[in-house]
Amino acid sequence: MRLKGSTTARLAGGATIALAGALAATAIGGIPDNQYEGRAEGDSSTYVGFDVVNNNGKRKVKAVSAFLTYRCQGGSGGEAFIRTSGRIKVNDEGRFRGTVRAEEVPVRALTRGGPAEATYLFKGRLKSGGRARGRIDANLFLSEAPRGGSQRCYTGELDWAARRGAEVLPDV
Repeated sequence: MRLKGSTTARLAGGATIALAGALAATAIGGIPDNQYEGRAEGDSSTYVGFDVVNNNGKRKVKAVSAFLTYRCQGGSGGEAFIRTSGRIKVNDEGRFRGTVRAEEVPVRALTRGGPAEATYLFKGRLKSGGRARGRIDANLFLSEAPRGGSQRCYTGELDWAARRGAEVLPDV
């Protein structure tokens, strides 16, 4: 079967966009793939994602991931994609609030080396229709900052919105 020119062009364009997205995501340590995916404060350059698991009838949020812009003490800053471990209990109303952590954080543009730790204060509410809304407050602690010593970087408290089954990639 022969494809018409316009169909061929659409298929080629779609493949190019998919490849560009995959390469950008690979640059941040793999393609994010969470059950819920969305953005912080409607900013198309961010990513916020997480999974919801059910253990013995109790729901929990886990695998919280985010690509956010950080400001650091002393005026420097940059972006980082960080996936955390830990779980947060979801109450009967669909609300959750807790802190999740990541160690050995891959950091891009914030520092040229040195280990880092990250914490997210992550809170929100699971809504009907596979939607979720909440806030994230991310902190990054660099134990070996570029100019020596340690340094704290942070996002401030950001609103986020996500949908179950959405396919969102960070705009890196």
